[in-house]
Amino acid sequence: SEYDLRHLLAFTIDPPGSKDLDDALSWEKFSDGVHHVWVHISDVSYSVPANSETDIDALSRTSTTYLKTKNFPVFSRELSEEYCSLLPGKDSRTLSLKLEISEKGKLLKHKFVRGIIRSCAQLTYQDAQELLN
Repeated sequence: SEYDLRHLLAFTIDPPGSKDLDDALSWEKFSDGVHHVWVHISDVSYSVPANSETDIDALSRTSTTYLKTKNFPVFSRELSEEYCSLLPGKDSRTLSLKLEISEKGKLLKHKFVRGIIRSCAQLTYQDAQELLN
């Protein structure tokens, strides 16, 4: 079954100008000191059927190749930059990992779920660092 995770404050962190936003993070802290850290990965299986021509073609590349001025995505730009991208304000299907972590940093539990998120922000590494400072 699919979990509605749109209540989480999810955000992506990528280099400036990134268009294929395929992962996002969320974090919650509870009064008992337990933290829930969520790692969300775009679930392309909703857009790309298994063993389809697009799937088989993507398997031959396995990952996006980044050069200094150009990239070669696994999927078409339309899929990787629009339909499967975790764009802010857009409902997106994900494979999500929930990590429950104690106040002292000990992993208490973990769980994988299929979910729907709505990213609230597209951050650069510099944006994220400034928020942490």
